[in-house]
Amino acid sequence: MSAQKSTTPKWVAYIVGWITGLILLATEKQDEDLRWHAANSTAIFGGLTVLEIVMSLLVRIPVLGWLFIVINSLVGLAAFVLWILLMVKAGNGERIRIPFLTDFAEKNLLNLFK
Repeated sequence: MSAQKSTTPKWVAYIVGWITGLILLATEKQDEDLRWHAANSTAIFGGLTVLEIVMSLLVRIPVLGWLFIVINSLVGLAAFVLWILLMVKAGNGERIRIPFLTDFAEKNLLNLFK
């Protein structure tokens, strides 16, 4: 049986980060390529959300807090650039693999809502 293609553009999986990724992963059953992008979005932006929570706690450390503020700002900027890049590449039918996170998505998240 061949996989059917959805009418939903692949970039939608990234539009609201892990939230749209998780929604599409739970609702899309036919389009394997869209499911891959949804799982990738969930893993990447879910991981970035966890990192953001940890960093928000680390900025409270006396004396070293400023360092974590700078690191957190750089991570935020990198996440924004990655978000744009992922949407553009998905819109062009390409896939971007992020080490560890994409592997996690393929091994664990793709089978989550089958």
